[in-house]
Order: sequence, then C-alpha cells, then structure tokens
Amino acid sequence: MTAPPPPVDGRGGRRVLLVLAVVALLALGTCTYLVASSPRARGVFEAGAAVIEAGVEAANAPGTEALRAAGCEEAMVLDGRALAGALAKIEQDPGRSQADGVPPKLVMCQFSFDAPELSCGELAVVYANAVDDPPDEIGVAIRVKLPRREICRGVFAADGRWLRDTSGEETGALAATPSAEAAPAGAAAGGERTAIGGERDAATAAGEPAPLDFDTELRTAITRDVGMGFMTEADIIAVEVEAFAEARPGEDLRPLVARLTRQLLLAHRRAQRTWPSPTDCERLDAAFAALEAEGILARQDYEDCQTCGHAAARRELAAAGERTRGYVFYHQQDTESAYDTGELYLAYGAAAEACEGSQCEPERALVAIGNAVVAALRAQGLTVSWNGSGDTRILVSGLTWRRRR
Repeated sequence: MTAPPPPVDGRGGRRVLLVLAVVALLALGTCTYLVASSPRARGVFEAGAAVIEAGVEAANAPGTEALRAAGCEEAMVLDGRALAGALAKIEQDPGRSQADGVPPKLVMCQFSFDAPELSCGELAVVYANAVDDPPDEIGVAIRVKLPRREICRGVFAADGRWLRDTSGEETGALAATPSAEAAPAGAAAGGERTAIGGERDAATAAGEPAPLDFDTELRTAITRDVGMGFMTEADIIAVEVEAFAEARPGEDLRPLVARLTRQLLLAHRRAQRTWPSPTDCERLDAAFAALEAEGILARQDYEDCQTCGHAAARRELAAAGERTRGYVFYHQQDTESAYDTGELYLAYGAAAEACEGSQCEPERALVAIGNAVVAALRAQGLTVSWNGSGDTRILVSGLTWRRRR
C-alpha cells in the first residue's frame, strides 16, 4: 500500500515568494538608480515611453476609423518623423533623428488570419480621403498575424500611386526589405510594383526620377476616374481599356481593368462613410440645383471642352423655351483640374431672349447671369472669385473634391 504524500508546508511556499519579491525590488531599485544617474539610460527610458505613447495615440488617430471601415481589423496611423526620432534615441543613433526620407504618416493595417482583397495603394487612398490635409507621401503596410506574413508595404501618394519601397528608411514601423512572400517577382501584392525590369533601380541609381510602370499608370488613371465621381463603372472600364490598348497590343486588358476598377470603387465607397456632410461637391450640387430653380441651366462635367460646352448649352437653351434665361457649366477638363488642384472654373451665358429691345445691352444680361451664379455658390459657403466681367470665367477655389458614389 502506497504511503500518502507528506503534507505541504505552506511556510516553504511563502519563503519562495518572499525571495522573489526581494529580487524584484532589487531589480526595480537598480533600474531606477541607472535611469536617475545615467543620461543615456534616462534618454532610452524616455524614448521608450514616447514610443508606447505614440502607439496608443496611433490607434485613435484621424483616419483610423476610415481604415477600419475599409476592412482593417486593427488600424494605426503613426507620426513617422516622431517615431523615427524616438527609435533613434533608443538605438543611440542621433543621425537618424532627422528622419530623412521617412513618410510623415505611417498607416498600419493588421488582420488576425486572412486579409481581404485590399491593397496598400487602396489603403493610402482611404486614408487620404479621410483626413483634411493628407501628406504627399504615406507609408502603408498590411500584415497578417497567423501565419505571420506581410501582404504589402511601401510609400504611396495620396491617390494610391506607388512611389518607392521603404529601403534605407526603416523606422521600426515599416521594415526595410520587402517580404519575398508578400512581393514575389518584384511586385507587391495588390499591384504595387517594386521593380520594373531593373528600370526603377537603374533610374534611382542615376539620380533620375523613376519611370512609371504600366500598372501604376493604369491604377492612377482609374483612381482619378473614380475620385472625380461622374463616370459609371462600365464607362471607366471602357475608357481605360481603350486608353491603354496601345501600351499592351494584342492583350485583353478588360479583366485587369475591371478588377482594379471594382477594387478602387470599393475603397472609395468605404472611405466616403467617414466624410463630413455636406462635402464641397454636395455644396456645389445644391448651388446648381438652386440655379436650375431660377431658370438657369446648370450642368456639371459637361462636354469635353469650353467651346463644346457653350455650343451644347445654347442648343439646350433653344429647346428649353422662354423660362430659361441662361446657363452655367464646367466641362470635363475643368473637373480634372478641380480634382487635382481644388480650383474649378465655371463658364456661363445668357439666352438671347433675356436681352431684347433697343435699350438692352448683351453684356448686362451676361453679367446678371454671372451675379446669380456667384450668389448661389456663396449661399452654400463656397469661396468664389470673379471680377464682374462677362469676359471672365467664375472661379471656385479651396475645394476638397469628395464626390460620393
């Protein structure tokens, strides 16, 4: 018969805990002494605290809500320059505190297991559309925890264009070397290219601007089509397939263009959930609706040039009858300029019937239409410039072009 185990002496366990507590206190005291007595240790301690604090703030930074709406399980937006400076202190490398080449903002998107069909370029667009003053360069990384891997990483423009990889500017948030799993054959997942047959590397080594590759040019064109907000999905696909046909003769581009268009439309619709209301484009819509109610034809993204727009507007005036006294429009090239620069020029005209009789001056009728247009725009809170002359187009400036789809 096996003898029962001896009773456990509680005093032995308490002794072990007491010894561990004493060791912990000694370690804490030693660390406290080192931090207090050593400027270097104190700097590392303070820098580490700054990194932790930056991480907490990054989870609630402007734009993170839009990133989560776009599908990120965990989203962070870090101040790249501040983080680089803090990490330089920890590494005792003052030269890195200048953060040369580090993007102003680092966008991190993380998933537990599987990442949806979402690219780094699309995330850059989502972030840029969600903040008031997006930087020219945005560092983006998409990662999966299990199995641990990186989907894509790089530096992108606000319109989603790939600018460069993160080599030579590792900040601890974006690693320096592209993952072989995430970016096979020189291309990051999601279409962001990291090399084009050596052209990008050769140009960079020669100190020349790197040439845009086919994928980047196509993505940029579709991003603009989506962002300007007037073309349908089918129109975008048809236009860009035709526009890029010469670059890839004999190749069926429709599947690629259709896939990119769907991806960028999805990213746009996710981003617009976070936009303030009304947007500048919605203010513009309201002003044009008010002008229509006043008997002035108001057309947006109308025809492809100013001459064509005036001709089309006059045809509409002739068919509209006496109730319509004039027109205002901006054409497709104006839309592109407003999307790129935030400045929109409007053309206008008066109906012949609005100026009849021997006492009528055509210039006065034209100026009356211009005044009505300016008043409608200003009533919506838009910034308008005009010199009061019928020979001058009306300028709407300071626009943030966000057109909902």
